[in-house]
Amino acid sequence: MNPPYNGPSFLPGPPIDRTTWEGWRRWCATRRAFIPAPVLTAAEFALKSPRQQRVYNLHRLATHSSLPIDVTPMSERVAHAVLARVEDGAFSHKACTRGGIMVNGDGAQGKTETVCEALAVFEETWMALNNYMNPDAMPGTRDLVAPVAYVRCPVKATPISTCQRILDFYGEDYKGMRLEDLVRTVKTAIVEHATRALVIDFTDRP
Repeated sequence: MNPPYNGPSFLPGPPIDRTTWEGWRRWCATRRAFIPAPVLTAAEFALKSPRQQRVYNLHRLATHSSLPIDVTPMSERVAHAVLARVEDGAFSHKACTRGGIMVNGDGAQGKTETVCEALAVFEETWMALNNYMNPDAMPGTRDLVAPVAYVRCPVKATPISTCQRILDFYGEDYKGMRLEDLVRTVKTAIVEHATRALVIDFTDRP
């Protein structure tokens, strides 16, 4: 009997859906957890049994399917700009509208991953600074703290569908609500869940 494969686990778990609070937190916690396949020489590979070779090749396949996004001078500037704008709004005590930032470009350029990585760093810092609690919590309020809310909408999204996707992130019920009710509920959810950054990712992909 061949010995079992003793390398790191590379089998994919359930797909991570960052458009929910649970999915976003899971992605933040596991985004650097994957261990790529080790580099073997032809001689080292030949010493393995056929089963071990097959499993190793599957690990290599998983590695090539999970390549990290390359950091480039442009992505570094985008990440810095996003983080600076979010931190400026999060730490401001002024009673005014918070500024936003728009990142655009062609598809498959790493826009979404660059923005999400910057905001994951922000969330980790924000949670640590506030002892992993809502700094503005009052007795009887909700305990789901979501410093970052990630929402994916189609390019032709409407105000109603955008509000609904935001409420989906928090798991809020919006059945039968009109637009004005949706807007009010979105505002309440953002405040009560201590959200400091709202990401709306418009995509033309299904």
